Amino acid sequence: MHATELHRAAASLGEGALWDDRAARLLWVDILRGEVHSFDPATGRDSCLRLGEPVGTVVPHADGGWVVARKTDIIHLDPVTTRITRLADPQDIPSHSRWNDGKCDPSGRLWVGTLSALPGTPPVSALYRVDLDGKINALIPRVRISNGLAWSADATKMYYIDSLRRSVDVFDFQNGSGRIFNRRVLADTRPWPGVPDGMAIDAEGHLWVAFYGGHAVLRFDGITGKLSGRVEVPTACVTSCALGGPDFQTLFITTARGEEPDAAHGGHLFAGRVPVPGLPCHRAAIRLS
Repeated sequence: MHATELHRAAASLGEGALWDDRAARLLWVDILRGEVHSFDPATGRDSCLRLGEPVGTVVPHADGGWVVARKTDIIHLDPVTTRITRLADPQDIPSHSRWNDGKCDPSGRLWVGTLSALPGTPPVSALYRVDLDGKINALIPRVRISNGLAWSADATKMYYIDSLRRSVDVFDFQNGSGRIFNRRVLADTRPWPGVPDGMAIDAEGHLWVAFYGGHAVLRFDGITGKLSGRVEVPTACVTSCALGGPDFQTLFITTARGEEPDAAHGGHLFAGRVPVPGLPCHRAAIRLS
């Protein structure tokens, strides 16, 4: 299968694709420009809010609006009024790190990781869990580049990507407590070009993984880890993906510009049709006051 261009976004570093089924919009961010985007595939219109500092991820809140991980904090953003409410203010994150990819678990806790924003710095990033009361917990230390997250439909497994490990890992997950344990490799991705980045899960429990530098989104069996599908993308720097649309069978894909010969296509949104639908996203339930 081949993805086709959906919107000429010209993003510097498009990321964080997430389908908001209530609004029928694709949420995504341009990390380096500090932009939060909402794309309407029915009209082709893309709306943008600029926050003035790097933005790692955006997720819809159960009570409306969006939860956004900025460089320095976690906020609630009202996209209509642009009112910002700070939800969490992390104190132990190194100053040279920034938020990267993140998603909510089935209970509405936000999981979001960091990466070093400066070259040559040690791997002191981590994956954090923001609880419903706004408390931040570091769950996985010594992360290199924290990226894709997904949960199984029965909420017993959490899938995770630390890109430079070149694997998709799986944890056992306790939805009540938010505890993760028994980490193991589900899919060794070293046979394929590029590094695994963002990730989405479909109704069969298979994982769609964007490969940065790989010109593709690959589908892996959520139990065996075996390759089960591929969508080609006409640019190398493929960053994230989300399953959405009216029937959840459109694979939306974000990209970054990069420096490859095909960089003219980098930074745009792409889409392809897939045979198995995705699942509705989990919404943040972090208390707003």
